[in-house]
Amino acid sequence: MSIRPEDFLRFEEENDLFEKSINGIHYWQLVRAELYNYILDIQFKHESRHPDLTNNKKPKIQSVMRLFLSSVLHRHDKISKNLILLSSSSNRNGQTELIIKLKEDSFAYLNRPVNYLHEINNHNVKMIYPDFMELIRGAYIVLLQHNTRIIRMVKKDVNSWLGKMENEFDMHLDLDTIVNKVIYSVGSIQVLYPYFKKMIKKWKPSKVVLSPYYERFNLALIKAARFSGIRIYEYQHGAISKYHIAYNYFKMHDEYLPDYFLFFGDYWKNTIVFPEKERILVTGSLALEEKTNWYKRNNAKKKVTKGIAFISQGPFTNLLYPFAEKLVELFEDERIDYRVYYKLHPNEVKTWDLFHKNYNDKRIIMETGDYYDLMSKIDYQIGINSTALFEGVAFNISTLIIDCDYLEESDMRAFCDMGYGRLISKPEDVVDIIKNGNVESPKSEDFWHSNSEDCFKKALKIIS
Repeated sequence: MSIRPEDFLRFEEENDLFEKSINGIHYWQLVRAELYNYILDIQFKHESRHPDLTNNKKPKIQSVMRLFLSSVLHRHDKISKNLILLSSSSNRNGQTELIIKLKEDSFAYLNRPVNYLHEINNHNVKMIYPDFMELIRGAYIVLLQHNTRIIRMVKKDVNSWLGKMENEFDMHLDLDTIVNKVIYSVGSIQVLYPYFKKMIKKWKPSKVVLSPYYERFNLALIKAARFSGIRIYEYQHGAISKYHIAYNYFKMHDEYLPDYFLFFGDYWKNTIVFPEKERILVTGSLALEEKTNWYKRNNAKKKVTKGIAFISQGPFTNLLYPFAEKLVELFEDERIDYRVYYKLHPNEVKTWDLFHKNYNDKRIIMETGDYYDLMSKIDYQIGINSTALFEGVAFNISTLIIDCDYLEESDMRAFCDMGYGRLISKPEDVVDIIKNGNVESPKSEDFWHSNSEDCFKKALKIIS
């Protein structure tokens, strides 16, 4: 049985899941998006997006030691009151850094360690380092995961709705997996919420800006900001659709929601189920607009030959790469002069040779670097579902989507139905498209609103 997003939304409301709590902490909103993805993984039998390279405890011990050392070495800057408190787990394509540069002296940045490293080191912005609290959070969660009383309590509460969900959607869900998600979420709030309450009381930020909102770190920050009456903004991190449950609600539940959402374009706003769309402000993407403007100013790169790129993602490697191999053969047979690129997802770069030794066709150009540079070289992009495919639209690249079972849990079929891309089912379809003329590239403005810097400043009320 295919689980439609609207069925999931209806189930959670009918069973009052937003009222479920452990030790006074409402946990459903903390786990719902992750749980829905877990259900889809079972339903569509996905491969892991981020393969675990080892079960050895040694890397985990090293990671804890690095985090401890970082917590000792890094100290907060002297923070003034009424700054904008900014929190992000990723500086995706430089987006977070560009937001800071809108007015550097207006921000205090919660500089979280990503893979135990700090991505942003801008000396013109005030830095807050939560490394020690991350260490405390990890230790506390380990204690909870070994506390038999807590485990029994959580299992009892989860069992009150899990059986109904399994019957409703005709599938088996692992109790221990869900219990661990709940314990991790509750433990995170118990540690981080008091920390953020104290921080906000001390520094009195004018507003909170974060991305993505649904991470537990940011959920605790939202809860604390709401307690203090601080306005909260989230800026879009990646692709959003009705299948991204974090952005879909039948009713508003504001305990862990931002006041406003800053979206890339109207397309994303129109794809979701959200009762109060007036809270969604369309601002564009600072990072993408900067990149596209740079290539326009520099007339892009002179294309030596025409190119086509496969946009990889972990779960779909065994579909995408053989498709690319067959396409290369067809190009040779048909004497079609196109270079074929295979762009790895950042999470695949370190693991590719380990997990995909047999995928080494020398005729396919493996790309691990800047995707924007690749966009300047290609005429077509092929993929299944990735934010990068939407970014390609901004470069006027024609988009081809491989028709497969996964499209039943994404908006990419609708993307093609609306004329933004073309569905293909076999490599021969690509050859036919190239021979018979280009697929029209959609209007970039639908996805990526222009004048993003002015839109961001207006939304955040930043005066330069």
